[in-house]
Amino acid sequence: MSNADDAAAVIVGKLQGAGIRATTDPGALNPPAVLVVPVPRRVYDTNCGYTATWTLHALAGAPTRGDRTIGSQLNDLVDAVAGLFPLQDAAPGAYVLGPNTHDSVLIQFTEVIS
Repeated sequence: MSNADDAAAVIVGKLQGAGIRATTDPGALNPPAVLVVPVPRRVYDTNCGYTATWTLHALAGAPTRGDRTIGSQLNDLVDAVAGLFPLQDAAPGAYVLGPNTHDSVLIQFTEVIS
């Protein structure tokens, strides 16, 4: 298991510990939830490691409806994640999960992995 694998597991564990459904496995995702992309973007800018940019997808609980309920649910989910990690960016979008498209927010934050 690599340092990135360990870090992804820690991210999922922190989210779950805060009562947020989270996984690295799209097949196990049960929205509303956060999908942690298990492979970060890497910049090899340190002597003994790299800076990892993690990507998370916060997904609404129902397929795309674009209503205030979904927007409120996503805002609450992003705010909860922001309470755990130093977010850099959170951009609205859509995520295809099986046959459905869910409203989502693409979240990113950076950390040093050594």
